[in-house]
Amino acid sequence: MTLAPNELRLGRWLMVAFLLVFLHRLLTIALAARGGRLVLLAGLVLAIAAVYGWFWLRVAGGARDELGALAVVVLSLLVAAYVLTVSPETYLFYYPAMVAGAAARWDRGLLLVVLVAGAAFGTTLLTGAGASAAADTDIVVGLLGVSAIAVRRHVATTKRLEAARDEIHRLAARDERLRVARDLHDELGQTLSLIVLKSELAALAVPAAERERVDEVTTTARRALRSLRDLVSSFRQPALAEELASARSLLEASGIECLVESRAEPLSPPVETTLAWVVREAATNVLRHSGCRRCRFSVERTGAGVRLEVTDDGRGAPAFEPGSGLRGLEERVSFLGGRLCAGPEAAGGFRVQVEVPCE
Repeated sequence: MTLAPNELRLGRWLMVAFLLVFLHRLLTIALAARGGRLVLLAGLVLAIAAVYGWFWLRVAGGARDELGALAVVVLSLLVAAYVLTVSPETYLFYYPAMVAGAAARWDRGLLLVVLVAGAAFGTTLLTGAGASAAADTDIVVGLLGVSAIAVRRHVATTKRLEAARDEIHRLAARDERLRVARDLHDELGQTLSLIVLKSELAALAVPAAERERVDEVTTTARRALRSLRDLVSSFRQPALAEELASARSLLEASGIECLVESRAEPLSPPVETTLAWVVREAATNVLRHSGCRRCRFSVERTGAGVRLEVTDDGRGAPAFEPGSGLRGLEERVSFLGGRLCAGPEAAGGFRVQVEVPCE
């Protein structure tokens, strides 16, 4: 199953459409309201609708759980104020319950649902409806919240499966290129090497007048063999654009929000290959060690050079000790006259920065 962007957009608007149930009931109350009560009613209704709509249209599905938690708290307070001052319609807690389930990853979402259920229970008791009515409200609040959690997990799992499928296709294409390169090297390369060898032997056996023509064959075969080796080598070297796409697919498939900004192409083959290796190693380290929720890859020109920066908001490290992977990358970068810096950020997270001259 594939969730297209328009389908996700439709789902968001369907959730916003649930406000129609609320607004329909308000018409009756508004017609009977007068003066200050009407102003209070209008203010609370607009605030509830604004926070609820803002969440589904701007926040839901993002990686910033703190915004989702803020929406849950504000919406619960607004609903409680409405129930206690305007009309004791405790079903309005269904709205913050749905927001709570979709606001964060499942463990935090479950905690938010429990908080909404607690607010609903206490508010219902304050209206004088009794514990039985409060329990009934909480049952529905809990069911709606858990349902929203399930829907969020389903959408996230579908996105990860799509990213994993794209990564499988990319790896299959890369493996096919490597197979072709290997076959070219083994078959055609061996044939050209044999031509070079035999032409060199033939040059020793032919008269001097004919040797120039045989030498031309040898030179041409060597040139073709060198071109073949360059072609095979280019097949085997990683490309920066492909590694950036692969890193994004890999991290997003693992539930990490990944931002890629690349404004430095085209680059010379040695520089591009080195940066591609850095991206591959950095993505692996982010996945294995960081425990982050967001990661950013940035490639940009800096005068006569290029800078690659990889940052995340994970655990960082108490002390930076370059591992064998980063040490090998540092050697590659130094060979090009560049420098590699890696370590924890003061505000948390980890950063890998590479600067390489382009000329």
